Amino acid sequence: MKKNTNIQPALRAALLFLVFAVLLFWLEGFCEAAQHDDAVYANVLRRYGSLYAFLSERVETWSSRLFGDAFSVLLAPQPVLWRICNALIGAGLFVCAGVVCAGKQSAALFSVLAFLLSFLLMIPPHILSGAGWITTTVNYLWPFAFGLFALLPLSRLFRKERCSAALHVFAALSLLIAANTEQFAIMLLLFYAAAGFYLLSQKNLPPWFFLHIAILCLSLLFILLVPGNRVRIARETLSHMPYFAELSVGEKLFSGLLTLLHALFGGAEQYAYVTLVLLLSYALLAVKRKRPRRVIVFLFIAPLLLSSEQLLFLLWRNGSWNSGLRFLGALWQNFTLPGYGGMQGAPLLFQLCFSLLLLLLTLAAPLLVYGRSFLSAVHLTVLCAGLLSVLMLGFSPTIYASAGRILFPCIGAFLLLSAGCLTALFRGRAA
Repeated sequence: MKKNTNIQPALRAALLFLVFAVLLFWLEGFCEAAQHDDAVYANVLRRYGSLYAFLSERVETWSSRLFGDAFSVLLAPQPVLWRICNALIGAGLFVCAGVVCAGKQSAALFSVLAFLLSFLLMIPPHILSGAGWITTTVNYLWPFAFGLFALLPLSRLFRKERCSAALHVFAALSLLIAANTEQFAIMLLLFYAAAGFYLLSQKNLPPWFFLHIAILCLSLLFILLVPGNRVRIARETLSHMPYFAELSVGEKLFSGLLTLLHALFGGAEQYAYVTLVLLLSYALLAVKRKRPRRVIVFLFIAPLLLSSEQLLFLLWRNGSWNSGLRFLGALWQNFTLPGYGGMQGAPLLFQLCFSLLLLLLTLAAPLLVYGRSFLSAVHLTVLCAGLLSVLMLGFSPTIYASAGRILFPCIGAFLLLSAGCLTALFRGRAA
């Protein structure tokens, strides 16, 4: 009987994986491959003769993303093969998110998967097609998926469950692939650092944890030392933002902050809907957990502010109000540095203050819902890791060249937190 109870959830998860894989493969049929960078990568092997020759030049002249470049070169000439691989990895991402957020509770697992699927259809598709469908998914969606795969042993450790040797090998390889991308390397290192402090306090640091830390540190060292990254920054500075070299450290940090606040808390960006769903999830979870009334009221302030601001912006953009909202429209379209954009002074200051208020309310939400607990620490760590993945790009002109796809790591982190809240809402008791 015990054996059957273990097999049933596994069969359910396998069935869901198959359904998502088939659905993703079908949706990818509407994607126009061989566009933008995809067409360039499709011709690489013919130009260079071998993958090794291309990657050797790549690390010297452009990027440290060996895995992303290798996958792009191999898959760009074969769009059907990319569709198969991307569907499997995407379906694995959904199932893994359910396992990490919901554990073995199949009802909660299904709620997580359904939630993530809804956002698969809700988030604008262009976020994963900016440089071409193949290139963008390989460099942004895949590292996120592999980073989540790498966390499986850690999630089982927190639940005091055993982990097979095969899963440890798979997690280590997944971490190696994920950490080869700058944003995900920083996010994972922050998460592992926070987990390390907790495990150290519990005197429960397993040997494989040090291997994962070593992989992350070596990956970051490789990223910092590869000359191609410095060359790329110099080239992108000349082509996209000639004055970037003149900016101070404070201005670069401010540039990343404005991009973060504008995208996640501004009505001009539809990615703010993900933030709105996250804040509503926290508020509803506080109601379910029967938190004090003042906490529930406080939690509802943030989504009300964000949703009302978006409504006003939509009214202004659609021309429903011809006066009184011109300032609001100019406000949320302005996210450039003072002195380099068309808008300065009061609009920028008001945008900054309003967005910072929403940011602080978002960071306070886990503490208000879960109190001083391990779960609130996990949520705060994921929040900070996601926000840092955008903030850090203020130190690179990539923040102006890569458009919305640089936001994907942060949006993915927000979706995972929302999935965790949804899971808790569907359970018989609060998490």
